[in-house]
Amino acid sequence: MTNTWTDSSRPWLVRTFRFRNCLLVGLCLAASSCSLLPRYDRYAEPPPPHPPPPICSALPAPARALDMSRPTSPGFSVWTMQRVDGAGTPAQEYALQPLSPTTAVVLLGQTARDGQSTGFDILDATHVRKSRSSDTISTALPFLTTIKQNGRIMGDASIHKADVSRADVRIDSVAIIDEEVAWDGHPAVSADGRWIVFASDRTGTQGGADLWYAPYLGTSVGTIRPLHAANTPCDELSPSWTPQGRLLFSSAGHTSHGGYDVHEAQVMQEADSLRVVTVTNVGTPINSAFDEIFPVMMPDSTFYVASTRPAGRDASRRDFDIWVLHRKPDSAPEPPAIVAAADPFSAGQATYKGKVINTTTQRPVVDAEVIARLPQSTDVLSRARTDASGTYSLRVPVERQVEITAQNRELFFDNIVTVVPASERNRVVESTKPLGLSSTFVLRVNFPTSVFDNPYPNSLDSNGSELERSWTRDVQDLVANVKSSGGTIRKIILTGHTDDVDTDADNLELGRKRVEYIIDRLVEGGLPRELFEGRSRGERDLLERRPGESTDTWRKRCRRVELIKVQ
Repeated sequence: MTNTWTDSSRPWLVRTFRFRNCLLVGLCLAASSCSLLPRYDRYAEPPPPHPPPPICSALPAPARALDMSRPTSPGFSVWTMQRVDGAGTPAQEYALQPLSPTTAVVLLGQTARDGQSTGFDILDATHVRKSRSSDTISTALPFLTTIKQNGRIMGDASIHKADVSRADVRIDSVAIIDEEVAWDGHPAVSADGRWIVFASDRTGTQGGADLWYAPYLGTSVGTIRPLHAANTPCDELSPSWTPQGRLLFSSAGHTSHGGYDVHEAQVMQEADSLRVVTVTNVGTPINSAFDEIFPVMMPDSTFYVASTRPAGRDASRRDFDIWVLHRKPDSAPEPPAIVAAADPFSAGQATYKGKVINTTTQRPVVDAEVIARLPQSTDVLSRARTDASGTYSLRVPVERQVEITAQNRELFFDNIVTVVPASERNRVVESTKPLGLSSTFVLRVNFPTSVFDNPYPNSLDSNGSELERSWTRDVQDLVANVKSSGGTIRKIILTGHTDDVDTDADNLELGRKRVEYIIDRLVEGGLPRELFEGRSRGERDLLERRPGESTDTWRKRCRRVELIKVQ
C-alpha cells in the first residue's frame, strides 16, 4: 500500500525545492520541467553549500491519447477525467490512497509546514469528504508512511509503518528504511507483499530522487538497490503498483507533456531482484502540460492522480488537486418495459438450408453442430448437425433477424445473420454462402485507438463494418467452441494487432494489453488460463489497404486479435 506522509504534526516529501514559487506538501517537488533546475534548501544552522543541481532533460511525450469520444451505442460507458469533489480546494491535495472501497487517506496542506494525512470517506469515484468517524480500518496490505523525525535536518526523512484509523495516522517510531542525511519516502508495497519500491536521494542516485527497491519481509527490508531503468538524472517520485503488477511513478526525466508526467513500467522478477523492461508515458488525459504526481490505479481501472492543471479554475492557481479518470454511462438507458415474451415464430416459419465447409481444404465439414438464435439472445430456436455433404437444415422464423452459428471440435466457429422474408413462409430457403470453419479465428473487437480495456459494443466484420452481434457474444461462442473440443486442444495462441497510430514500441505494448484483456474474458467464461499464450505484433502486420477504403475503416480492420488452435 502506498503513501502518506506525516511527522506527527509536520509532513515532508523529498527535499524542500523551490518550485514555481509554490511550497508543496510533505516535500516540495523538483522543477515543473527539467529546464527549471531545482535549488535545494537542505540546512541546519548554518546551511551547508548547495550540491550541484542534476543535469537532466525530458524527451517530448509520444502521442498516446485515451479515446474519450462517445461510443456508437447509447448507454455504454465512456472515459471521463474530472477533479474529485472534496479534494480540489485552494489548499494542496496530493494523494488519494484508498484503504477500502469506502475509505481513503489524503495528504492535505497549504504549505510544507501544515500538511497532514487525513482520513476521508469515499462517497463515489468522484466525491470524497473528510471522515467524521474514528472507527479502525483493517487494511489488506501494510500501510507505510514517510516522516521527518524530530531533531533531523531538513530533507532527512525515513519510512515507517503506520496504523490508520478513519480519523488519523499513527506512526511507529522505529524506521524500516532510513539512510542518514537522505530523504527516503513514497513507499509502495507490491500486491503480493514481497517487494517495496520507494523514492530516495540517497548515495548512488543519478541526480535528484531515484526509485529504489528491496525485498519486503513484513518487519524489515532486504538489500536495497536502485531500480535502474526507471531512473534518470531528473526526479522519479511517488511509485505505486497497479492491480496487474505494473509500476506507476512520476518522472520529469523520461518523456513529458510538461513538468512531471505519470509513467508505467513493466517490471520482471529475476531471482532476488527486479528488472524494468519498458517505461511508457501513460499519455493524455492523465498527463497534461502541468505536473502530475502520485498515480493510483484501482482494480476497476479508476485512476487517481494529483495535478496542477488549472482546468475549470483560476488559471493563476498552481496548487495540486486530485483528479480521477473513470468510466461513466454515456446516457442512462430507459428500463425495458415488462411485457410477455413474444413468440419468435408468430409471423410464421421457414426451413433454412446451408452448408458448412473447412476454409483451408474447401471440403464439407461432417457432424458440425449448427444452431439458430435471435441476435443477442442465448435461447436456441433450433439445432441440427451436418450430414456427409456438410449440409444442415434449421427451422427459423420469418421477418426476424436470425443468427446461424456452426462449430465443431477441431475448428473455430463461424456465424451469419440473415432475415427470411414473409414471402418464403413454409418454404425451404437455401443459403447463398456456406459457413466456413477454420483453425484460425479473427476476433474483431472494435477497440478505440490506444484503448485496450473498453471496446465498442459490437464486433466488426472483415470489411470493418459494425455487426449486429456484440463482441461479448463472440467471446461466449468462443468459450462454448473450446469447451466442445473435449480437451483435444493443447493451446490457443492469441496475437494482438493494432493500427498505424503511435510508435511501433507503443503498439506492441497496446497489442499485448488487448490480448491480455481478451484472455481475461475467456478465463471469466470458465476456460483455464494456462490454455492461452498471448503475443503481440502491434502494427507490424497491417492489413493491405483496399482501393478507395477510408483511413478510419482500414484502421478498424487492422485492430484485431487473431487466435490459432494448437492440437
